[in-house]
Formats: sequence, C-alpha cells, structure tokens
Amino acid sequence: MNYEWFSIINQNTDYKDSERYCADCQVVTAVNAYYVLTGEKIVQNTPEYYELCELAGAVAGSAISIDKVYDLLGLVTCDQSFGFLDYDYVFDGLGTDYVIEANIWYKRYGFHSVAVIDYEPHCRAFRVANFKWLTTEDGWIFYEDLDQVLRHLNNGWDVRQIKIGP
Repeated sequence: MNYEWFSIINQNTDYKDSERYCADCQVVTAVNAYYVLTGEKIVQNTPEYYELCELAGAVAGSAISIDKVYDLLGLVTCDQSFGFLDYDYVFDGLGTDYVIEANIWYKRYGFHSVAVIDYEPHCRAFRVANFKWLTTEDGWIFYEDLDQVLRHLNNGWDVRQIKIGP
C-alpha cells in the first residue's frame, strides 16, 4: 500500500460535526481513492478541495457532477455488482490497482459514500474510509456488518470500481 491510514480523510460529513459541505462524501471518496492509488494528498478545507466540491456540485446539494471530479483527477470508474462468493478474485489488487466506492445507508445520516480500500480474507474484513460510525479506529469492518448497510442490487453489492485512467 502506498498510503498511511491516518492521512486518509476519515470523517463523516454531518452538519452537527462540521461546517463543511452537505454532500461532499462522494468528493471525499474520490480524494481518498486518488491518494490511495497515487500517493498524492488533497487536504480537506483547502482551496483545491473546495474547487472539487464546487465542480461536483457538493457545496449546495448532491454531488450530481462527481464524474467531473474523477475526470479532473485522472480516475475512471466502472459500475459493478458482485456477491460474497466473488471476493477471492474480485479483491485481488484492491488498494493498489483500484479502490471501491460503495453507497451505504446508515441511520445517522442516510445515504453515504465510502471508499473500500483493503480486504483481509482470513477474517472477511474490509478497510473502509469515511465511515467512522461502524468501523474500528483503523477503519476495519467485518463483512457481516458492512453487508447490513450496503446497497444491494441483483443479489449483490452495488458498487463502483475506481482506477487510474488510461
């Protein structure tokens, strides 16, 4: 891995906890993916980060134009759905070749975007950025707990794979 865990933006964007923007969780996921894949940081609450939030439309509402942020950062995305039996081959390269954006539903703030950046097959645990409510201090969450909050589609997880562009 070419990242340090405590350098990842690992915050929830809730008005009670911050003065940040109301829909920047997708921007946080994009910035975290960029950092994990390239090693280059974009720090929250800086002019560069604010420009990404403006570009995505996250300052005033939903990040409806998040694809513009991915394009600007040189990242490409691919929607996919997979089930637990696929894990042995799906997560080969997770955190080095790609990151997974997952949409979750959690009672504290509704729909939320998180970055899945690592998988430990021996205990079926995932390392997830930007979801402090159900993860350990180091961002780990077991499959059974993550599966309860992830959006499902066609009997699998509805996720997006993020990679460095061509």
